[in-house]
This record gives sequence, structure tokens and C-alpha cells, in this order.
Amino acid sequence: MKQESRRGTLLPLLAVFLILLGSPAALASEDCDAELSPELTRKESGDETSGEGDRYTFSVGVDIEEDCAEVRFELVAQVQTADGEDETRVEPGQVRLSDGSTTYLMHYNLGPGEDLVEWEFKLTACNPCVLDAPD
Repeated sequence: MKQESRRGTLLPLLAVFLILLGSPAALASEDCDAELSPELTRKESGDETSGEGDRYTFSVGVDIEEDCAEVRFELVAQVQTADGEDETRVEPGQVRLSDGSTTYLMHYNLGPGEDLVEWEFKLTACNPCVLDAPD
């Protein structure tokens, strides 16, 4: 009797596992390769009289080998605050592309009296697109 009840419990669990293993969501968890090519394309000086800080625009080239992918990345900025303190700030970005490459514009604003000391972009994820199953 105990053998049959175990089998009765394990078979449905095994079936669910096999269904999930073959699902598009499970297949989408595979990583893909992406390359980031960032550059600082514009800096606008802030207006101290109105209390605005500097504004930066980054152009981030994103290249993939896949037909379609969702790429996530972060701008990691080293900022010197108005008080002279050094801070690391992280600004996320993401793009979904389907033609192999695209350019993403990221705008980054600082507070009054703050300076951007150093910056870099880091790739955090690249996942192939989940395509709908044919009917």
C-alpha cells in the first residue's frame, strides 16, 4: 500500500516537472551573448541659480548574435556630492532588440554641486526572446 501511495504522489510531480522543463519560460532562462559599446555623447552644464545639476546623455550600442533578445545593463557612476563625499550610484537600463544591434540613449542627471567622476556600463543579463508557440 505504501509503495502505491508514493507512486501516486511522485507521478503527478514528475509530470509537472517535465511540463515545466519543456515550457517556453524554462527555455528562456538560457543566457545569450551581448556586447555593450557605451560612450558619453553629451554633457549639459546645470544652472546653479535654478538649482539644476549637470545632465549627461550616454549612447549605449547593444549587439547580439540571436534573432531577438532582452538585454539588461547598469550604469555604475562614481559621483562626488556637493559635500565632497564619494558615492557609487547604479542606474538600470534595458532594451529588447530583434535585428542584432541597436543604440539606447540613457539620460543621467546629477544634483546641484555634484560631479561625475567616473562611469562604466555593466551587462547584467541577456535572455533570448520567448516566442509564442504555434497554434
